[in-house]
Amino acid sequence: MTEIKFTILQCPTGKKAPHHTRSGITYSSKEQKYNENALITEMLPYRPSEPITDPIELNVDLYFPVPNSKPAWWRNAALGTHIHYDKKPDYDNCLKNLCDCLEKLQFIKNDSQIFFSVVSKAYSDKPRWEVRIVIRPNTTRKEWEKI
Repeated sequence: MTEIKFTILQCPTGKKAPHHTRSGITYSSKEQKYNENALITEMLPYRPSEPITDPIELNVDLYFPVPNSKPAWWRNAALGTHIHYDKKPDYDNCLKNLCDCLEKLQFIKNDSQIFFSVVSKAYSDKPRWEVRIVIRPNTTRKEWEKI
């Protein structure tokens, strides 16, 4: 079991829906391309030399900024995990954005390798993505026979 951990120091964003032209061409918005490029740039130093081909477990903690419009008591409660982040972007859109970037970077071969994931959203003074990838190789027949 191998583990790769890294932190992306930017506010989490979800995957935006693609746009379509009248002639049927599908494209991503400039904002989506910018968000993906920012994620890819921060993940580049952690990329393995070869794409991961084994099944993986993905744990992602998303930290969002506390709105400036909230009073001090609300801010303290949010930072103390008494108020939970239940706003957009949805956790699954954030996860999709991250997985697509992992594929583009050739971190993993395909996001279908992810057999288990845990995603949490919370408030923080430091908006960020905390990512933990646990590589869990499949058992071979010889290993299975020893068990």
